[in-house]
Amino acid sequence: CQSCCRLCHKKMDYDAVLAEIGEFGRWQQLIIVLLWIPPMMAGVHNLLFVFTGLTPKNGFRCQIPDCDADEFEFADFPADLLFPPDEDGDPDYCRFYMPSFTDQENTTCSLTHFGSQSVKCPAGGKFAFNDFEFEETLVTKWGSVCGKSPPISIVQTFYIFGLLVGSFLSGKLADKFGRKPALMLSILISSGGELLGAFMPELYSYSVARFLTGVGQQGLFNCAFSLSIEIVGKKQSVPFLPWVSLSTVLGIAPSAAFAVGIIILSSAASLFKTWFALQLTVSCISFLQLLLWFVIPESPRWLISTKRFKQAEALIRKAAAKNGKVDFDKTFTMEKVETEEEEDKEVAKVEYGLRDLFDKRILLFTLVQMVAWPAVSLGYFGLSYGSAEMEGDFFVNNVILGAVELPGYLYVILLMDVWGRKPLFVLSLVFTGVASIVSSFLTNPTHRNILIYIAKNTASGAFGLIFVYTSELFPTAVRGTGLGVCSLMARVGALFTPLMGDLAEATSEDVPYYLLGGFAALSGVLSILLPETLGNKLPENIEDIKEMKKNSKSMMTCVRPERDNDA
Repeated sequence: CQSCCRLCHKKMDYDAVLAEIGEFGRWQQLIIVLLWIPPMMAGVHNLLFVFTGLTPKNGFRCQIPDCDADEFEFADFPADLLFPPDEDGDPDYCRFYMPSFTDQENTTCSLTHFGSQSVKCPAGGKFAFNDFEFEETLVTKWGSVCGKSPPISIVQTFYIFGLLVGSFLSGKLADKFGRKPALMLSILISSGGELLGAFMPELYSYSVARFLTGVGQQGLFNCAFSLSIEIVGKKQSVPFLPWVSLSTVLGIAPSAAFAVGIIILSSAASLFKTWFALQLTVSCISFLQLLLWFVIPESPRWLISTKRFKQAEALIRKAAAKNGKVDFDKTFTMEKVETEEEEDKEVAKVEYGLRDLFDKRILLFTLVQMVAWPAVSLGYFGLSYGSAEMEGDFFVNNVILGAVELPGYLYVILLMDVWGRKPLFVLSLVFTGVASIVSSFLTNPTHRNILIYIAKNTASGAFGLIFVYTSELFPTAVRGTGLGVCSLMARVGALFTPLMGDLAEATSEDVPYYLLGGFAALSGVLSILLPETLGNKLPENIEDIKEMKKNSKSMMTCVRPERDNDA
């Protein structure tokens, strides 16, 4: 290869290089597999508080004045006599019937005779908990039940706000310093947040640690996604599925790895007795990701775009050797592009900004997507975090909720390049909404759980598809701005998920499913107004939207729309 002199006049075409060294050779395959580890750990971080912050379902009670000693147990009084029923006929653990005294000095409380009026647990009182899945969680440690302020849901609010910050921070750092350093920093922040949280003494300090975990977790996913997409080519299809492009699979694969992380955590969490042991173990394992520094390369595309040509050339030669292209040195050339004086001058360009998203030609796209993104986010996270309210084994339910995501990503991969983005997106949201709403009317626990599993499956399909679909809808001139606004709206939707449990306690356990399902179904119906993007060129300017609308195929067909010869 010629030496890289006068680099300002040189240009490396990475896609042309991949055509010679292989778009998906042994070098890329190994890196892709390793890059599934960070999103897998992101799934672990995401679901961890579902276990460490678990509220016992099978009973707790407060300390009864003048009856309980400082050390007391849940079973000291018979539960069937102690607790009044709530509106649903279930025991109200936040109230109790005052035991009668058996002596004249009022020092001994009866175990069989109780008053007829229920008493509310005193504010700031101590609680004892019946046996449940763990010996201790953060809820039992802090006594965060019966409306104690602040509510335990604030932890997840901090975490999701961390995801919002992390989505912006990781992107800026990855563009400025590279994908690899940004990934390593994300590992340090997410792992450090988990480690700090294990030693935090109270709710607010733990919430701050959880915020840090959220910042780093978003970087784990985003940086690994960018790296995996940027080291491979865009033309190769899957060998045994010729209609599926490799870029489609790699675009969805990190989401599948995220689900695998959920499955692993849900399977392993039952081995731990306390929240502390589980969180400390997760943080230590998470730090092991730093070993990826020694095997994961920087993105060649990023090196080229930032004019680090020598580093890019060395990396490409290494990739060629790994892929068995021993003669690559003879063919590897760098295209020389003469820099003309006119190119150095600032060319006047039309500037696009936030207000252009509300141009009447794409206003409908913007409004529908600003509804759809928070609906997808609320549906996905709401169903993920709601496992404690489901009937049956808590750990098994979480394993199944993670496992049902995988078929959702599979049908998106198999069908999105054949049937199109729009029908899959619309039906995924509608099915999520309908299944969620119908589940709330069922009394059979098994049937109810099955519908929740279906809702999680289709919510995952929508979650995996929405980024691709949205990026193809918005013109290049406003694509970055549009995706940024939609991502912000998604986090706003996710911020409401921790409040679903509080809403269920204040109203009925079915109300969150009405809201979640209704919002998802409405978004699906509204998405019918969007055009299909399959087979269309990516719109460059707002003016190109007219052609996309004209060329959009019907939802009922599986053929690509008619295109111009140059499409």
